[in-house]
Amino acid sequence: MIKVHCLAYSRAIRLLWLLEDLGQPYELVQYDRTDAFRAPEPFRKVHPLGKSPVMEDGDIIVSESVTCLRYLTEKFGDGTHRPKGNAAGNPGTCLMGTLVARGHDAVALVRGL
Repeated sequence: MIKVHCLAYSRAIRLLWLLEDLGQPYELVQYDRTDAFRAPEPFRKVHPLGKSPVMEDGDIIVSESVTCLRYLTEKFGDGTHRPKGNAAGNPGTCLMGTLVARGHDAVALVRGL
């Protein structure tokens, strides 16, 4: 069974939504943030940088919400929760577009745009 480590106010909800939508069982481990809004020490034992979500599937540990979502759609053979490839049938184009868009979001936040 997949175990999802969920830090409060994080993108872990994406994994829970997908697992629920796919009808897959999972174990949820919840962590509250500290008064300084950081990951508590028990969560840092799961991910030293305190990044959430973290997912365990047996011996496999996956972090970062987009990576976890891709892992889950591949594991359960689901093609309904991800974009199809471009006209040439290259699914990598969709992944690159997703990651580039996330990078632009981060730059905009840093610059205050």
